[in-house]
Amino acid sequence: MGYNQLHYPTAAIMGNSAAHESTAQAAYIDHKRQSGRQVTITNSGLTSSQSHPFLGASGDGFVSELGCERQGVLEVKTACVYN
Repeated sequence: MGYNQLHYPTAAIMGNSAAHESTAQAAYIDHKRQSGRQVTITNSGLTSSQSHPFLGASGDGFVSELGCERQGVLEVKTACVYN
């Protein structure tokens, strides 16, 4: 496939990604406000499925929109450069 070498995430890369999550969350909130929607993000931990409790996910936050009864899940991905 043309891959010269494999790259695995290191602690430094994972820490760098986590450091940018709050910046990405703030940008998401700002983007929604510019389109006339008021959202808030609440930190989340491990969430298990109600119907299949052996399944779980750890999103970066729950998104709530003013006037909406349901919540969404926010997952932040940041780009990183491998050396």
